[in-house]
Amino acid sequence: MFKKRASSNVIAAVFKAKYGDPVKGPRAADLQQLVLEELRVASSYMKCYRAREKAITGVRESDDDSYLGLPEYLYMLKLANPGTVIDLITEKDAFGLDRFLYLFLAFGASIRGFRRLRHVVVVDGTHPGGKFMGTLLTASGQDANFQVFPLAYAVVDSENIDSWTWFFRNWSGFWPIALP
Repeated sequence: MFKKRASSNVIAAVFKAKYGDPVKGPRAADLQQLVLEELRVASSYMKCYRAREKAITGVRESDDDSYLGLPEYLYMLKLANPGTVIDLITEKDAFGLDRFLYLFLAFGASIRGFRRLRHVVVVDGTHPGGKFMGTLLTASGQDANFQVFPLAYAVVDSENIDSWTWFFRNWSGFWPIALP
């Protein structure tokens, strides 16, 4: 039997050994019960959450590192989706590395599909929860079947005049072309 308190590293090792692919393993709340049964140790939800994150990070890159591959991903996205409009804004940090600021994305199919929609656009902003701060701005239309049709997305620092101006400046670069 392990110590009365198992560290998140121990829990992560048990988690990886039992499930192989931690992404498909149990949620943190279920992991608490597993730790109690397997190790006979009580653990907090946060410790199990951190252990699960460590196990997943061992299999795939961390969320922080995934931002480093964003320019390459967007390049391939644009190649695979002709007519796609992408605007990625970064700034150099103290170490000379690019730091993510803003992202605008409108798929070519959405731009072309706008011609067949009712010409009403709904824009909204939401604050996704989680580790990363920021705001997701969206523009959507409505098709003839009254279904929501996504037109454009942007990830910005906050919902303010500057970010909305930047969003609409990107939007205005292609929406007149999309009209019949």
